[in-house]
Amino acid sequence: MTTLRIRGRIATAALALCAAGTAFGGLVAGLGVPAAATDVAAPAPSEKQEIGVGVSRLPSFLKTSQLPQGSRYGKWKASGVYTGTPRNPKFCLGHDVLPAAETRYRTYRGKKNVAAEEFVTIADNEAAAAALVSKLRTQIQGCYSEWLDADIPQYREGKRSASWKRYNTYAVEDGMTVIGVFTVPPKGFVKTTHLYAVGRDGAMVVVLHLGVPGGKAKAPAAKFTTAGATALRQAL
Repeated sequence: MTTLRIRGRIATAALALCAAGTAFGGLVAGLGVPAAATDVAAPAPSEKQEIGVGVSRLPSFLKTSQLPQGSRYGKWKASGVYTGTPRNPKFCLGHDVLPAAETRYRTYRGKKNVAAEEFVTIADNEAAAAALVSKLRTQIQGCYSEWLDADIPQYREGKRSASWKRYNTYAVEDGMTVIGVFTVPPKGFVKTTHLYAVGRDGAMVVVLHLGVPGGKAKAPAAKFTTAGATALRQAL
């Protein structure tokens, strides 16, 4: 799909989108720091600005039925679609990683401590999109060390650990990589799995992020990979 075609299709929808920010509940500065022992990934209340009823829905974001399903996640609810990047950065996705002027996003929330976000960025050209994918991979793979180095008052008296894993790069459109980041806070706090699908289709980059309680051994990689592939294939 050419850049001109992508930009033409996204322009109409962009006129109706309002910049806004969503807190990934309990997370401090994108580092996944819980405000309480049970506060891991719960999203903030749904934002007000939503895409207009009579406006094209492009770019197309995941429906709640296309996210991982089951009792572990609860009943998903989706926010509106927004332009820019969230006011409060998401875990491993700081303000300077995704270009706000070229990005649209939607947030999702399931049961307590379960949440997700999808980002769609339209770069100037395929080379810029490929460079963004590389930057995202590097940021996600290294953010576990930022979490370990952060001075988190609640964690000062206990031992914590973190790690990451690249599951695979799949032949979806121009490629999609699935990465997991796993945080294990001191006793009394909830360990969390963060999964990321980073994919590209020409000049378009899609990022899907899922935060769910549980350790690496229980990471829902298969279900998440399916959702990530769907997001990339249908984004535009």
